[in-house]
Amino acid sequence: ARVTGMPLDQVQEKNMYSLGDTTPIGDQLGREGFNWTVPKMWQQIKESAKFEERKAEVKRFNGTNKWMKKGIAMSAAKFGVDLSGYAVGAMVAAREDGSVQVSFGGADLGTGVDVKVTQFVAKALSINAARVVVTPSCTAATPSPPAAHLQPAESACAAASIACRKLDAR
Repeated sequence: ARVTGMPLDQVQEKNMYSLGDTTPIGDQLGREGFNWTVPKMWQQIKESAKFEERKAEVKRFNGTNKWMKKGIAMSAAKFGVDLSGYAVGAMVAAREDGSVQVSFGGADLGTGVDVKVTQFVAKALSINAARVVVTPSCTAATPSPPAAHLQPAESACAAASIACRKLDAR
């Protein structure tokens, strides 16, 4: 941005993928479920946050204040994950007191995956969700995939489903 003299957000926009582009790991945007909505979301955020107005206010403020400065920025990030061969493990154990302990590869970082897995296991085993305990992830019990922190809840539920069927069969 400094070299071109363009605002950073405009340089970022010019460097975004376009529909039809292929990522370094071979995903073609707009094909087979790779719905590319970042440019649209970027514009919606700029508008709803009144980014241009606020950027102008920051510039005015900084022009009239020698010692105190403000800043404003937008940033988009892409974290490439190759999902081929992606798998999540789960362990479901029935306890003597009737409770069920669940452990799965990955972690709930505020996404609600623990709650979803709890509800899924309760339904799969026909028990009350209060009897299901999700334990903290432990790679000794359930290995985590390379990008476990990004795992969709559906992957964790699918792994728990397999474990529940095996437990039910016993």
